[in-house]
Order: sequence, then structure tokens, then C-alpha cells
Amino acid sequence: MACVIFIPIKGDNISMVSIPTREQMENEIKELKAEVYALKQTVNGIDKDSQTFRILAENTPVGIYIIQDMQFKYVNPPLGAIFEECAENILKNGPLKYTHPDDHSAFQKNILDQLKHDPVTKSFAFRGIKVNGEAIYCEA
Repeated sequence: MACVIFIPIKGDNISMVSIPTREQMENEIKELKAEVYALKQTVNGIDKDSQTFRILAENTPVGIYIIQDMQFKYVNPPLGAIFEECAENILKNGPLKYTHPDDHSAFQKNILDQLKHDPVTKSFAFRGIKVNGEAIYCEA
């Protein structure tokens, strides 16, 4: 049974505070521990998935990128090799620097379309620009 305490607050007003029993607190702690354990399991799974992705992405000859808010969040070394630029610089510069100016609006539209739909089933072609200014044909 919970304990109830009446506390006078500012003169004549009385406030009622319910204090949980030891058993109720122990049950709450058990529930919180179970939630923490489930969250740790989720984080461990995400960490393993992230590590697997990174191993695969960095050992493929295909350029791989992740874009969020029209900024690169991840690029693999082969993408850097395609554009003849290190991955770190590509991350700093953003995707439009490596997209032909005539294709900027189509590139942006297609990226937004991919975010709205299944990105695996809808690909698009565009002209990329290497660091030396050479145009290359790309598919994303």
C-alpha cells in the first residue's frame, strides 16, 4: 500500500503527495532495467550493422555515399577515386560540387524523390565533375 502525506503549502492550501511502496519502487526499477537492457541490445545491433556496412562499403569497387539535407554524411574511398578526390574533401564540399552545373536541379530533384520513395528501385543518371574539371557519367 502506498503512503500518503499531506503537506501544507503557502498557508491554508494542503497538497497530497503519494509515495510509492517499496514493492512498487522495486517493480519500477525492474521495468527500467528491462528497458535499459533492450536499448543496449538495440545499440549493439546497430553498432554491428554499422561495422558490417563500413567493411562492405570500403572494400567494394563501387562508389557509395549517404546524403542527408543535400550534404554528404558518408562517402567511401572508391567514390573518392572516381572523382579523383579524397573522401574527406568530398564530405566537406557536398554533392553539387561534383555534379555538372547543368544537372544540379535534376540531381536535387532525384535525391529528394529517392528520399520519398524506395531508393533502391529508382536510379538516375547525371553528369559528374572530377576535381580536374573532366565530366563523367554517373548513376545514383
